[in-house]
Formats: sequence, structure tokens, C-alpha cells
Amino acid sequence: MTKVHNFNKYLLEKCLIGNGIINGIINAIVFYAMHKSQPNATFMTADIVTDLAATSLILGIILSLIVLPLTAKDVNNGKITRQEGVNRIVGFLPNNKFLLTLVIGIVTMIIITVLTWLVVMIFNLSPLTVKTMGIFKGVMCTIAGMISGYLTIMKAVSVEAK
Repeated sequence: MTKVHNFNKYLLEKCLIGNGIINGIINAIVFYAMHKSQPNATFMTADIVTDLAATSLILGIILSLIVLPLTAKDVNNGKITRQEGVNRIVGFLPNNKFLLTLVIGIVTMIIITVLTWLVVMIFNLSPLTVKTMGIFKGVMCTIAGMISGYLTIMKAVSVEAK
């Protein structure tokens, strides 16, 4: 296997499974547990968008704080190698760790907020029941986890071209 293939496999495993699907399932379960005593509750468009905006901001920040040191550890252990010129977006991300996590959280929130609103409006999903909101939240948190995981990993492994 080539280094690029290994890196792509690493990205797929970490972003899709680790940061995406697992986070989506956890968020759906937590949401359902929080609202199971209110089975008749409904969520309108503003509720759905607001909930997912706040969740994706928090999720983006937390995942970035977790993924950054884990990716650095994988680089140091030789599991993956540093990458040069892999993504132009990385150049716009700050080098300060705490500012980076905040920016990744905000970027994740903006993308998820817009995507959530579009999906709800295009597919006329509002109102959602507790069960359907839990499923929808799980799907959107999967996407949010993939976005924040991808941005964090790409920043962690990038080599600034000089």
C-alpha cells in the first residue's frame, strides 16, 4: 500500500466511523433519553435548527480537542505521515490550538445549520416527533463529526509549504 492509500484509509476510518457514525449514534441516544418522558413533543423548524446549531458547535469543539492530540500521537507513532499540500482549507485555519478548536466548532456549526435548514425546508420535515428528531439529529451529528474530524486531522498532519 502507498502512503496516500494508507492516509485515505486512515481518514475514512477516523472521520466516517470514529468521529461520524459513533458520534451520531451517541447523540441520537442521548437526545432520545432526554426526551423519552415527552413522547408527544414535537419540534418545529426553529427548534430543529437551533438544537442542531448548538449541538454541532459543541461537538465540533469537543471533537477537535480530542482528535488533535490523538492524530499527533498517530503521526509520532508512525501510523500516518505528515502530508504536504493536501488541502487548501488548512491554510486558513489558525495554528493556535484553542483558536483552532473554536474555528472548527464555528465552521461545523455554520455548515450544519445551513444544511439542517435546507433539508427541513426541502423535505418539509417540520414538525418532527421525538423519535424522528432523534434519528435526524443522529444523522446530522454524524455529518458534523465527519466535518470537524476531517478539518482537525487535516490540520494536524499538514506540512506548511514554504
